[in-house]
Amino acid sequence: MAESLQGVAKLDCVEPELRVELRAVDRLGHLEMVVDITPDHLSQKHRFSIGVDQSYLNGLIGSLDDILASRRSGGLR
Repeated sequence: MAESLQGVAKLDCVEPELRVELRAVDRLGHLEMVVDITPDHLSQKHRFSIGVDQSYLNGLIGSLDDILASRRSGGLR
């Protein structure tokens, strides 16, 4: 998605209470982040969306890579 600025990127989570997606909105590279979060996924639903500037993608990807590397080395629990 960072290279083509098309499609959808999903952050999969083991928690049923949290879901995050980044979506390409148009061919100009405008993005939308949609977050679904709730303390009780059986009876509540909370969703918000915000515009995200494409210039933040590389930093976001780098941060996620750092978190994954830390988990693999046992540094993050």
